[in-house]
Amino acid sequence: MSSGYGPELVVNGGFNSQASGWTLAGGAIWDSTNLLVSFPTSGQPFKTISQPVGIEPNRSYLVEYDLSLVYGVVTSSVLLGNSGKSNGGLIGTVSSVLTPTSSGYLLICVETAGGSATIDNVSVRELTSTDSLSGNSSVSSSSMVSESSSV
Repeated sequence: MSSGYGPELVVNGGFNSQASGWTLAGGAIWDSTNLLVSFPTSGQPFKTISQPVGIEPNRSYLVEYDLSLVYGVVTSSVLLGNSGKSNGGLIGTVSSVLTPTSSGYLLICVETAGGSATIDNVSVRELTSTDSLSGNSSVSSSSMVSESSSV
């Protein structure tokens, strides 16, 4: 754990134990070949993965996940409690700082518009200091987005 962050709140964020701990919807599947969640083009255009996380209202959290494009076009968004952010077509390590005003679930939604992508290394950690984001190599500044409003 890096200084300035609370403990990891996601269970099985690397999908090492199949998809245990996760709810997969819209046709999202666990790809046993790669130990990743895959979002194929068949079925619903919106694929979601979710799990309950122990967040506290009015605290800021860093949400990260690796999104890899297999082919086509994909977009993603994240919801933590009642705070969400669209991350558009960002590929790679996608990072969002969210400040929910309610407890609840982590939900990641990937829309495939004639494409396919995989998601891995999902993480939610509380920001415990205001300088947590400066100089931390785990945050990709090219994909950093921030949102504190409620949805």
